[in-house]
Amino acid sequence: MPEQPKLKIGLITDGGVAANYVSDLGNWIATQPHLEFTAEIIQNSWLLSRGKVLKKLYFLVRHRGAVKTLRSFYFRLASLIDKFLTYAISKEAIKFLNRSSPLSAATRVDVYPQISRSGFVYTYSERDIEKIRSLNCDVLIRCGTGILSGAILNCTKFGVLSFHHGDNQKYRGGPPGFWEVYRKEDQTGFIIQQLTEVLDGGNVLFRGFVETKPLFTWNKSNVIRYSNIAMYKILSDLAKNNCLPKISPQETLGELFRVPKIRESAKYLFATFVLLLKKVTQRVFNSRPIWSVVVFRAKWNEIGNDLGVHIPNPSGCFIADPFVVNSEFGDFIFVEEFSFVEKKAHIAAYKVDLERIERVGVALEENFHLSFPFIFKCNDTYFMCPETIAKREVRLYRCTDFPLKWELATTLLRDTYAVDPMIFFRDEKWWLLVNEDPLGAGDTSSFLNVYYSDDLLKSNWSACESNPVIFDASRARNGGLYEFENRLVRFGQVQGFDLYGKALRAFEITDISTVGYEEREIAMPNVNVGVDFYGTHHLSTSGAITAVDIFS
Repeated sequence: MPEQPKLKIGLITDGGVAANYVSDLGNWIATQPHLEFTAEIIQNSWLLSRGKVLKKLYFLVRHRGAVKTLRSFYFRLASLIDKFLTYAISKEAIKFLNRSSPLSAATRVDVYPQISRSGFVYTYSERDIEKIRSLNCDVLIRCGTGILSGAILNCTKFGVLSFHHGDNQKYRGGPPGFWEVYRKEDQTGFIIQQLTEVLDGGNVLFRGFVETKPLFTWNKSNVIRYSNIAMYKILSDLAKNNCLPKISPQETLGELFRVPKIRESAKYLFATFVLLLKKVTQRVFNSRPIWSVVVFRAKWNEIGNDLGVHIPNPSGCFIADPFVVNSEFGDFIFVEEFSFVEKKAHIAAYKVDLERIERVGVALEENFHLSFPFIFKCNDTYFMCPETIAKREVRLYRCTDFPLKWELATTLLRDTYAVDPMIFFRDEKWWLLVNEDPLGAGDTSSFLNVYYSDDLLKSNWSACESNPVIFDASRARNGGLYEFENRLVRFGQVQGFDLYGKALRAFEITDISTVGYEEREIAMPNVNVGVDFYGTHHLSTSGAITAVDIFS
């Protein structure tokens, strides 16, 4: 069989020194056996250089007006303050946005685009187009600035791919990542598109959503960093299939945003200082998030009709992540029991009787944090697959004496930042749904991955070809699983703005295979606990008994 030809890729950058996220993309391409980093195409212009400040200022005032120039200047000042605040919270976020050393492409080509009077639209001369065509690239990726127009869009087989760091159905223009924070959106979207002459209206190849971080610079870094993962997937599939993904139909485009007005920049800074002051106050006064568990004697989709029963939190602890187990020994609820003193959690068991709910004891404890005690039965043996991200593993434990004695059976995945694993058997295979952070940068809520195995106790399960099967912080993170009448319902978490665990959504799994995954939304659980609460992020049910956790 002839060897698969490599996909030849060219990156379009500004000035020969790229941001670290571009370096990461180039370095990743260089490590892939079926990809080739053929060339860096460097856009050169005095507008893109670091110097000539006065000339740039004159250009801006002349072509955009004094008011817009002043707005831009004030926003730059606000951004510097925001960058300083972000640095105090996440040095890694700042580092990721910094400009790095030149890329190590096989070839470096200088081009000189003609920039419109607005400073936004870039067109290339015939000479530059011929330079690019002579590289014989299969696809170009725009990593620089400018709205590309003209022959550049069609001078390679697969055209020009580009990031738009914002959901173009809602946020067009820029600055990337700012308006989502300003409006306190729960998620920040992005698309990867094949560019056309239509502004923000290219062929959408991928659409994803990450959690919105509470600071603009931090949010910008986060969405840019994780959008690289989608580009990796597109390029890998392109090399394998020799075609781009199915193009999503372009729906109505959202509002076109520009640099914020002076009052908007000032309002953002004020809101940011208030938020940070609140966080500092909480830290000084040792204010802790308090999760608790509520139990209903009802089906999961009927829990809004009646008030539940609160399980009292043990002294010095909160409890969360309840899992209901209807066993031959009675009804039990297994929970994460987090100690404020030890700063970690163990797994505890509670017995549910007709009249009361009683703590039985500690079911599983390690010298590291445990949570999310997903429990299922196989061949008359109970197994637990808890969250063990502190060990960077997905572990499986076997019950030796129900409900309090468990032993390590095997390790399913190693060297991974994975949370909230759930396991079930279907179509002669074991399936693992798990939320993994592919970069280890703190986002475990935006990605859902699927793994499979013929043997439950096998180590290193195989990955689904479509991973991540979901790239959306409004639904990806697991919040429970319910199987009934040969149907599977997955509960997905909704993350709020600066709030972990805002709500739950219910999805029926309609298809799962070694190559793909599909689900459809069926409901939004109505949690009625009789008190005000900020959110919920987990639901478990045995049919007759349902348990949820709430944040109050």
